[in-house]
This record gives sequence, structure tokens and C-alpha cells, in this order.
Amino acid sequence: MDKFTGEERFASYIIHYAGFPNMEFILSLIPEDLKKWQKTKPDYKFQRHLLIDVQGGLGDQVCAEPVLRFMKEKVYPGEDIKVLTHFPALFKHLNLPVFRHGEFMREPDIPYYSVNSLPGPDTMMWQVVSHLLCHPVDFIAMALLRRTLPNEDKQIRLKVDLPGLAEVMDVVGASQLSELVLVHPGKHWESKTFPAQWWQKVIDQIQAAGRTVCLIGADEKTRGVLDVAAREGMIDTRNLLSLDGLIALIASAKALVSNDSAPIHLAGAFDNYIVLIPTCKHPDHLLPYRQKIQYHKAIALYKKFMGDDYNSQPTELYGSLGDKVKGDYLDYLPEPTEVAAQVEKAFKEKESQADQGRT
Repeated sequence: MDKFTGEERFASYIIHYAGFPNMEFILSLIPEDLKKWQKTKPDYKFQRHLLIDVQGGLGDQVCAEPVLRFMKEKVYPGEDIKVLTHFPALFKHLNLPVFRHGEFMREPDIPYYSVNSLPGPDTMMWQVVSHLLCHPVDFIAMALLRRTLPNEDKQIRLKVDLPGLAEVMDVVGASQLSELVLVHPGKHWESKTFPAQWWQKVIDQIQAAGRTVCLIGADEKTRGVLDVAAREGMIDTRNLLSLDGLIALIASAKALVSNDSAPIHLAGAFDNYIVLIPTCKHPDHLLPYRQKIQYHKAIALYKKFMGDDYNSQPTELYGSLGDKVKGDYLDYLPEPTEVAAQVEKAFKEKESQADQGRT
């Protein structure tokens, strides 16, 4: 039972050895177990051991942060929680042992309750709820804790460190960080990869309004960033920043414009303006929680919600799929002028507040 509970055998009143095939080993183990029991008198306290396998892309792993924090602080305080991830930088502030995937070695005679943050479509989890049709923080909380979190606990927290800031200074400079408009022309599924010409119009119109556009993103095996042109006066950080650098840049910038991708979730840890262009996943299932709500300094823009054109019936044999575009992309995307206008509202609000302060 220990692997189902993460409890050592010493946490029981009785240790049961029957059925183990190596009697010689058992006879040598019993005296050692008795010694360990004696050392823990009179409290007999033993930590529970949990091994959290954080899976998915960067955005999914960012969304695991509030769940792990809630787990540590409110569900399993004082227990032995170890985290496996592709992105250790996301969890360094939690003061938990964090290991990159493939680097963790199990200790002998330690039972771990092992759980995956992103169970696949072939699991019982997906028979209950589809990842496409709920918020990722909720999906991960259900996978790890069999519950969802209170809204106030869903906000993502990330640490901005000095190396990340130094990297941003080297690539971007320091003079205009707080005025930058970050734009992420992401590339992944067909349904999340907008026409490059549309993105080009967006960044050109934001720049035409007098704002400084900073392109962000990185190319990976299965996802990346489109090759839109960085005009003179724009800043291009594509494929130049580490994760720490990207976090520091998002924390410092004025606004973010992005498709459904990791920068949206990273921005959930900070207080900049978010302009989301959703397609296959509803904005209520994407926008991060800040100040207990999802639309704090945030807006989702679309002509028509692409997700409405997908079959989401629970009787669908292959589940809900959202990777393809059903028709003409331009039927779903907002006009570039509308995106630029929403970015401008973020700056006008700040200028209006400054004017009120002067009066």
C-alpha cells in the first residue's frame, strides 16, 4: 500500500512481512526496522513522500505552480514533496527539491506516491474532463489533488532573479522596459498558428501608434515563433532569452499580445496588460487568475470563437480535438486595428491616471 499513500511502513502500528520470497533478507531487515522504530520514540513521526511528475509544454508546467504551492502549504505541509519538470526555474521559489526530468534517482527503501500533473487522453481523467474544455490550473489540480482550487489560490507566482534581469538588460536595455509591448506570434497547432501576414499588420499598427514593439518567443521541436519582420525601431528577442530572461522581460513590460501559448500564463504572475487572441480554447479556460479574477487588465479578442465549431459531445469517440482550423482563419481573428486599439487603451489608462494625479 505504501506506493498508493507515500507512507513508509514505519508509519503503521504493525509491519507485515509475510509473502516476501527472500526469508534471509527479511530476517536481517526486521532487526534494522526495530532499531529505526526505537529512534523515533515517542512521536513516531514519519514524512509522507510524494513525487510530482510535471508534464506538458511550458504553459502547462507554469500552470502547475499554484497547484504545487497549494499542495505544499495547505494539503501536505511538512511532507516530503519532490518535483520533476522540464523547467526547474518555474518552481525554485517553492523551496522544494526540484529535478529536471531524467536526473532524479530514487532513494532505496523510500516509497513514493507518484502522480502526473497532465494525464493523457488514454487515462480515466480524460473520461471525466477534457483538458481542452477546462482551465489548465483546474485540470492540473484535479489530476494532483482531486479538486479545484479557490480562485484566490489560482494566481501563478514566479520569481524574477538577477541573472534574468541582467540578461534582459544585455538584450533589450534598461531605458524603456516598462513601455514595451511584447508580441508573441506563436507557432504550434494549426489552430494556434495565425497567418504571418496578420501578425505583421498587428505589430506594424502598434508601432504606428508610437509604441515600442518587442517580439518574443523561441523555436522548439514541436512549437515556436513565426518569422514576422522586425521593422526598424522594433526589438527582436526571439531565440535570444532563457526562461529566466523571458520571465524578467514579461515582468517588466507594459503589455503582452499573444496567441494561446506560454507567455499568457507567465504574465499571470505579474500585473501587465494582456491581450489574448484565443482560438480553439475558450478565454475563460485560458486567461490567468489575477486578483481572484481573469479579466484584471486582460481582454480576449476574436470575431468568432473557433471552439464553437468543434464537436465537444462527450459521446464523441475520439474526444474533443482542437488542433485544426475549421474554415478560413480570418473569419475568427479580430482585425489588427482592434488589437492595436486595445493596446493603446492600456497606455491611455496610464496617462489618464497620471493626469488625475497631477490635478
